This record gives sequence, C-alpha cells and structure tokens, in this order.
Amino acid sequence: MQRYATVFRFMQRKRQFVINRSYIRHLSVCCEIPTRIHRRLAVELHWNLNQCRNMFLHSELKCYSSNKSWNLVNHEEPRSAGIIVIGDEILKGQVHDTNSYFIAGSLYKLGLKVGKISVIGDVEEVISKEVKKFSQEYTYVITTGGIGPTHDDITFQLAKAFEESLIPHPELVKLVSDYYKTVDLNSPAMKMAHVPSSAKLRYGYDAATGRKTLYPNVSVRNVYMFPGVPQLMEKLFTSFSQELFSGGPRKFFMKELYLKAKETTIAETLSSVVKEFPQVTIGSYPKLFHSYYSVLVTVESQAEEDMNNAYIKLRAALYKDVVYYDKVPLEDAYEKLQNYIKSCNNPFCLTAVNVIKQCLQEYSPEEICVYFDGDIASNCVLHLYCALIQKEGSIPRIQAVCIKEKQHLPELESFVVETITRYNINYDVFEYQQKSSFLQLSTRQPPIKAVIIGNLSCEQQISDCKKLFEENTDYSNIRWIMPLINWDKNDVWNFIRALTLPYCTLYDQGYTTVGSTKALLQALMDMNKSAKELK
Repeated sequence: MQRYATVFRFMQRKRQFVINRSYIRHLSVCCEIPTRIHRRLAVELHWNLNQCRNMFLHSELKCYSSNKSWNLVNHEEPRSAGIIVIGDEILKGQVHDTNSYFIAGSLYKLGLKVGKISVIGDVEEVISKEVKKFSQEYTYVITTGGIGPTHDDITFQLAKAFEESLIPHPELVKLVSDYYKTVDLNSPAMKMAHVPSSAKLRYGYDAATGRKTLYPNVSVRNVYMFPGVPQLMEKLFTSFSQELFSGGPRKFFMKELYLKAKETTIAETLSSVVKEFPQVTIGSYPKLFHSYYSVLVTVESQAEEDMNNAYIKLRAALYKDVVYYDKVPLEDAYEKLQNYIKSCNNPFCLTAVNVIKQCLQEYSPEEICVYFDGDIASNCVLHLYCALIQKEGSIPRIQAVCIKEKQHLPELESFVVETITRYNINYDVFEYQQKSSFLQLSTRQPPIKAVIIGNLSCEQQISDCKKLFEENTDYSNIRWIMPLINWDKNDVWNFIRALTLPYCTLYDQGYTTVGSTKALLQALMDMNKSAKELK
C-alpha cells in the first residue's frame, strides 16, 4: 500500500480526516488508483486513524512513503481552486484574458469556487513560487499559458516547485514527433515533450466526435496545466472537467434578479434581506448603458431552501423594479419563437416564419445567405433564421454578408463583431462596386442561391429594385427573400425586446437607423441598371 500513499501529496492542510467510501472513490478518480484497491485503502487508512488517534489527537494523519510525510485534508471541508494565468502579454495588456473567466464559470457550475486568480509573467522563479504556494492552499491549481515551443514558454519549469527535473516523456515525444516531424529532443517543438518527472497525462474526449483529444493535459500532483490559446484551452478543459472536478459534496444554488433601478434606491432593501438571511450571499452588480436592465442582483446559497426564501423576499420587496431578461436568448430559440408567435399581436410574424421555412425547403443552409449590417431589421431576420435552422438539431454555420459603407461608427462595428461570434456567422463584407457587389456570392462553392433581407414595408424602394432585378434572370440566379416585407418598425422592436435580443446601442442614443441600407439600395439599383444593359 505504500506505493499508493503518495496519492495524498496534494492534501497538505492540517484538518481532521473522516474516512468514507465516496472519498476513497473520489481519490481514485483524481489519482488513478485501481478500483480493486478501494477496500484495502479504506481499511488501512481506517486502521491508521485509530492507531494514531491518541498520538496525533485526531488532528492529523500522516501517510509515509520514501521517508516523506503528507497531511490529509478533511473531505467534509469544501474543495477549492486557484487559477494562475501565465504570460507577459497579459500583464502588458497585449492580450485580453478570457481563460480565467471561462474556467471560473465552469468550476462554479461543478460546485467549485475559485479562491484566487493570479496573473504572472514568464519568469521561472515567479512561476515556481506561485505554483508552490497555490498547491498548498487549494485543492486544485489550474494554470494557463506558457506551454508552447518558444523561448518564453516555461510553465513546465514549475517542476522546481516540487524539487523535480524535466524529462522527455515518451508518449509526448511520440506525439510531438508525429505532428512536427522531428526526433531531435533539443528542437523547439520537443520542448513541449519535456515535463516534470512525476507528470501524469490525461486525455479528454470530444463530445462532438467521440474521439480522444489529440494532446493530453499535463498535471503534477494537484496542478493542471492548460494552453493559453482560448480555443485550445476551452476544448481541452471541457473534455474532462466534469470527470475531474465534479463529484464533491458542495453545490451552489443561485437565482438572478434584473432591475431597472439605481443601486442607491435598492441598497436599504438589500441590506435588510442580508441581515434576515445571513447564510445567503447577495450580490449587486450595476450595468451601465445596458438596453434592458440597470442592476443585476444574485441570490446564492448552498442550501436551496434558504436561497429560495431570500429570493422570494427580495423579489417581493423590489417587484416594481424587476424586469424580464433572458441572458441566453439563443438557447431553445425555436421554442421561444413559438411561444412569442402564440402571444404576440403581429399577424405577419407567422407569415415571416413560413417564408423562411419555405426557403429552407428549397435550399440548403450552405446556399442561403443573410444580409446583416447591424440594422435592427437585419438583426431580427437573422434571429428568425437562426431559430428555424436550430429546430433541425445540428446548427450549420450561418452565411451572412454586408456591403461596406465608407464609414461605420465604432458602436456599430463592435455590435457586428459580437453578433458574428454569438451566432457563429461566416461573415463577408463586400466593398461597394457598381456591377459586382452581389455577383461575388454566385461564384462561391457551393454558390449562394438565396439572400434573406430584413427590409420593411416602409422601404418600398428596395422592394421595387428586387422586383426589377429578379426579372433579369440571365444576369443572376440569386433569389431575394424578404420575410419582413409586411412588418413595420414597431413590429420589429416588439419582437426584439420581447425576446431580449441584443441590439446596437446607437438606437438607445437616439439613432433611428443604422447599418448600410443606403449601400444596399444603391447596389441593387446599379445591378438592375447593369442587367438592363446586358439585355
């Protein structure tokens, strides 16, 4: 059993220790102890605990291996996590850190609260010192960044924190050799194969493909090292975080209130509820210039009943300021759309849905393009289209296009970028050219055969141009779909606000229209002119 005693190295707080079967199972998952050892390990630990009860006054249990002793943490004590973000580029403000935000949120959902987030530079001594400190203070330590092939990627040097050396791991050597086509252990690529001597490799599984991840996570004791590139980090973390970090006794219950009020007007009410429910944590977070609410209030507790009671009390006290807000409008978007159709007073909403459905029956999503320029109507038609393709289960990447005007305001540019990410859009921006702006769509593979435009009943010029253009079929095979042709601006705003969809903040500043409607109109007029010339 001595060879398994070292699994407790990462538990280094002096607390009372209670042996139970679930704890042994939890250790086995974390430390890869074979299932057959469960009972033997539990029996030996229980025996040692009784033998040492008087000697250690039931405050500490030591497991010995190779003349080393390690303290065991009480399983009943809440697990904790610390995050270390490594990279000079973060400290210089050259790169925006999204990794700690993602990891902290993911761990919270698994019942783990992050105790501290530290951002440090690419300095070997600093990394070793911080890792050693975190390793002693937290159940799990997660690092991001610094594990690439360049000179400033030195995270694996944290081996010094545990008095270990770097060695070429055979499995990593093979991975690097296959990928980078080199067997030179001194090459930059092979730097990623040199890890602390006690390092463990852990592969995750991609839920989408069902395949093992290409590159494993490297861990040393209770320290788990992830890449700094957000896309790679998120994919690897998600692939096995449920298995590794879940399963503890702790769980958080939380509800949110969205308010149209100033913090100063609700402060007294919050204080009163906090005093009445001391076991509940209440947070208040102002949101400046948000389109739907001014303050977010969170009610959180480990006891669901306490949380619910405090939430009911708070909501009743602030009912005049409470507003509806859906922070994830794309989740179950089709079901939410159906509910809106049943409750709204717009008879043309169902008509618009049927127009897009008909388009999807005639063309594949790869052959359909949405004209999106940040305008409220194009935002509306984009969401309608997304909700309808979401119904099919697998959501293909949405094709979208825009004709660029000479000047775009920063707020509009920012909103367009956020929307591209939110809806997973393959976005093309065409410079305005008299004869070929939209003709570029027909040269794609596969070619775009239909463009969905969010023009309204008041924009008759676009409708007229569309009609003239479609009469010249020799000029283009693109079909123009206009599902909102019977809507007015009130209909669009009712739709947007009922589903709490994000929209460009310029509207809140008094703008009545944004986007490139004029450029679209001019492009269609020029294409009509060109079509007539061809005839």
